[in-house]
Amino acid sequence: MTNKIMRYSLTAIGLLLSMKTIADLHKDYQKNQTAERSLSQIISDQRKLSGNGTYLGSWQVADSDGQYHFGLNYRNADGQVLVNEYWADRQSGTISNQRAYALK
Repeated sequence: MTNKIMRYSLTAIGLLLSMKTIADLHKDYQKNQTAERSLSQIISDQRKLSGNGTYLGSWQVADSDGQYHFGLNYRNADGQVLVNEYWADRQSGTISNQRAYALK
């Protein structure tokens, strides 16, 4: 009888640990989704602000230090390609650095 109780107890503990792990993963997923929505909003706002040229596209680089590095490319009326680079903090969803330059 004690063997049976022991197995049920271990099974219940395993289920509880699994449920906690799934809940933690879901919470992390929601945080990442919120950060992605914030960054998408920043990108769409930047497209609207840079209305003096033709939007060419965007790019992103995976960084391992918690920074999200991405850029938006435009072509101005003179045919010059303009690049707007951004570094965003993944945790807070805010821009930590930005740089704009023209390609030659």
